[in-house]
Amino acid sequence: MIWLETLESRTLARLVGLLFLLSMPLGGYSLALTEGVDTSAAGLLALDGDFSSLVYVYRTVTALDLVMAMLTVLIAAGLFQLLSPVSRPLAFAVAGLKLADAAGKVVTVALSGKLASLFDAGVAADLWLAAERVQQQAWEVFHYGLVISSLGSAIMFYLLYRARYIPRPLAGFGVLASLGVVGSIPAMVLIEGAGAIVFPWYVIANGIAFIGLTAWFLVAGVNTSWWQEQQA
Repeated sequence: MIWLETLESRTLARLVGLLFLLSMPLGGYSLALTEGVDTSAAGLLALDGDFSSLVYVYRTVTALDLVMAMLTVLIAAGLFQLLSPVSRPLAFAVAGLKLADAAGKVVTVALSGKLASLFDAGVAADLWLAAERVQQQAWEVFHYGLVISSLGSAIMFYLLYRARYIPRPLAGFGVLASLGVVGSIPAMVLIEGAGAIVFPWYVIANGIAFIGLTAWFLVAGVNTSWWQEQQA
């Protein structure tokens, strides 16, 4: 994306902020759609063979995840260009981790599509078991992707902090919030019941960090003057 190189830093930051603004509600809506969906044997039995609602949910999630994967690729390219003057190797790491997250979203697209197909056919005697296996795979991919993306976010916020592109309290909070996710996901996997305690806190912390970052990017862009003075 050579055209990104011609953009002034403040304009580029606003573009990345716009991409963040588009991706956040899509991700929230995707999670909200699947929240509370019951694909257990009892849950499927209660639907009495009419799985149209589940087909709608997973086809919609498939479309949302595909759009988010494309947005993530654009965000990775924008962040690499924006952060390269601070540290090209670390900017490359940020972009690489975000691209890995995008690849994970592509995998969830395939898995959500597979779930939609299972429920659309709706003929297997062990449908609930097949759905459970696919959902478990999707759960693992989602959380691995969250760890990878949060590592990228921690490095991103660190570079923004180092260069003073945005207010340091916001950047420092972003580093802590992102590292909190990286630490909490293994705890959720290894400790039974930890998810109910940890999940709300890391969602709130990262929500504050990214809403703040998005708002700052959209309104003020980035201030590169301090970093440029240090490099002179």
